[in-house]
Amino acid sequence: MQPVPRFSPFAIYLTGLGSWFVPLGIQQVLFAWLAAIVLHMDAFAVGIAQVALMAPGILFLPLGGLVADRGNARRLLLRYHMLYAVPPLVLTAVLSMGGLSYPL
Repeated sequence: MQPVPRFSPFAIYLTGLGSWFVPLGIQQVLFAWLAAIVLHMDAFAVGIAQVALMAPGILFLPLGGLVADRGNARRLLLRYHMLYAVPPLVLTAVLSMGGLSYPL
């Protein structure tokens, strides 16, 4: 029987970071691509869409920091990772039904 490999805390930390920031980067690129290429929006409209995508993060960062400092970090991260998967899944459903539009 072979021993189970142990992962260092730093490797686990990097995996957690990657599980958050890789999808975030992909979302930023795909979102701009959908607005510019698929919906044929001009540069101003793509910029407004990007601002609308990033505004909630900017507005809720202070509140999120407060909650993170006072809550159970493991439980919060698990919940936030699950919630973070919802918008791409909804977008996938909308795309599969052919309902993509700029206001949406």
